[in-house]
Amino acid sequence: RFQYFCRYGLRAKERRPATFDALEYGSLMHYLLEQALKNHTPEQWQSLDSTQVKQEIEAYLEEYVQTYLGGWEDKTPRFRFLFTRLASTAELLLTHIVRELGQSEFQPEDYELHIQEGREVQPLTIALPGGGTVKIEGKVDRVDVMHRHGNSYVRVIDYKTGSKEFKLSDVLYGLNMQMLLYLAAIWKNGGERYGKIVPAGGLYMPASRPTINSERDAVEEQVRKEQDKKLRMNGLVLDDPEVISGMEHKAQGIFIPVALKDGRPAKLDAVASFAQMGHIVKYMESLVV
Repeated sequence: RFQYFCRYGLRAKERRPATFDALEYGSLMHYLLEQALKNHTPEQWQSLDSTQVKQEIEAYLEEYVQTYLGGWEDKTPRFRFLFTRLASTAELLLTHIVRELGQSEFQPEDYELHIQEGREVQPLTIALPGGGTVKIEGKVDRVDVMHRHGNSYVRVIDYKTGSKEFKLSDVLYGLNMQMLLYLAAIWKNGGERYGKIVPAGGLYMPASRPTINSERDAVEEQVRKEQDKKLRMNGLVLDDPEVISGMEHKAQGIFIPVALKDGRPAKLDAVASFAQMGHIVKYMESLVV
């Protein structure tokens, strides 16, 4: 009980040395992408040349080091090298995300959204058979919204610095439910913040530099196509052509895991109807209980 109080009541954490490990990389990439997209629109990013983009990213890196890692004093040469190398990775990822948002009707409305008592969205509350409730709290990396027909089509974006592939079959066994549980919480409790909500989906977005195989003399366009494949989001999308084309204007499956063929989704394991979304949420709730 005391451990629970320390962890979830006081939210006490052990002090960690300012090393650059996988955990710190994930925190930094989340910070970079949040600051970059909050402070500039996709159109503004597209108007900058490569040098200006690098300068902006380096300014965010400097801010992160000073704010969260105690400045550059006593940092090893290896630490400095790894940190500065991040600028080129961040530029690649940001350019891809800006391209995706530039052609999408879904636009970010929240970053690091807290699903928690007294915060932006109330937790998902599930009744237990013997009385009492379970409350699911968490933090969503990004919430994108498309406003259409008086509805707010909401999608949850989860940045992944490691390799993560969504499989609906995993949910059957109680795995990888976090993203869809967050979507369920927003769907049920986010009306005051977003309006009349329609769940548009949940997507994992790669947030690390992809490794690609290509010929030594491959042209830039070929390299970019291979990078796009590795950076394509994966997850579950609402089975609605209007929503799919809202996420990707030409619906070719370049940015999202589903394309339209003759007006219908070509990849059925990445889509779910509105009714199926409801069934999935009920099934996840039963697993939690």
